[in-house]
Amino acid sequence: MYFDEKTIYSIQEKTGFNAENIEKVLRLFDLLNNIFADPELSKYYALKGGTALNMFYFSIPRLSVDIDLNYQGENRDEMLENKSRHEKIFQKIFQEKGYEIRRMPTEHAGGKWRLTFQNMIGQNQNLEVDLAYMLRIPLMPVELRSSQDFCGYKAENIKLLDIHELAAGKFCALLSRCKPRDLFDAHMLLNHVQWNSVKLRECFTIYAGFNKIDFSKINSLGELKFDLAQFKAQLIATLPAGTVQIAEKEYLEKLIQECRQHLQIILPFSESELKFLQTINHQGIIQPELVTTDPKMQENILHHPMLAWKALKVKEYLGKRNIPR
Repeated sequence: MYFDEKTIYSIQEKTGFNAENIEKVLRLFDLLNNIFADPELSKYYALKGGTALNMFYFSIPRLSVDIDLNYQGENRDEMLENKSRHEKIFQKIFQEKGYEIRRMPTEHAGGKWRLTFQNMIGQNQNLEVDLAYMLRIPLMPVELRSSQDFCGYKAENIKLLDIHELAAGKFCALLSRCKPRDLFDAHMLLNHVQWNSVKLRECFTIYAGFNKIDFSKINSLGELKFDLAQFKAQLIATLPAGTVQIAEKEYLEKLIQECRQHLQIILPFSESELKFLQTINHQGIIQPELVTTDPKMQENILHHPMLAWKALKVKEYLGKRNIPR
């Protein structure tokens, strides 16, 4: 797989994006098309994260250059059986496309593939493909979408998580890890999407339950701190030239202020939502009826591998703490 300088610089002139990231996006589209052209992989995986949002739901306001995929399928034994077979298919696709595989997932729950390639000027660059197996029960029905057109390039018929579930993951990421790209994506979600507020709150509360952080103690964006140098390097560099018309510090403060205002759609948690989070975090008990009255959603919550793992770890911790010494 090779993209010449003429192609890349032509797209850069039309879009204002950084040339290095443009090449990564073209490669990302090519990989997605090959992954989802495979009948086995297309059956079991769905795209999530910043690439799903910016390249498919939004009109490419920033370039996202990672592929994040969730395995889909409740049965654990079937997942374990499929996992090793699927890894061979992924490996074959990556190698046939000329990538050197520098790292493969080794954990039961998944992990990152790191793919190395030489870019148009001969420099070594990386793409990452992250596979997750603990989030294998989608909360909402997945959907097929094609990406936005990017100067004649696109990814077609890609399975994506529902926008409410994508947003829930993004909002939890924003509140737990303070990454500039999460702030930008959350701002886009809060300002440009018409929400079913009930679905959004349900998904957000459940994703908050997945998190290592105790979200029952989080009620606002006020405690988040962003480093300006990190903001410039990790976000501004992914935007088209000329996007930010004010000082970077002022732009950062604007994003934070507007996100804080619009996050009122999901924060603060209701009394029942707080109780759900407190019981999973402090007792290791899953109570889906505190989140939703929908029977299908309750079933998804009760059997979700990520919540089951969280409950197990909490109970193990409580058991160790109560051992007489």
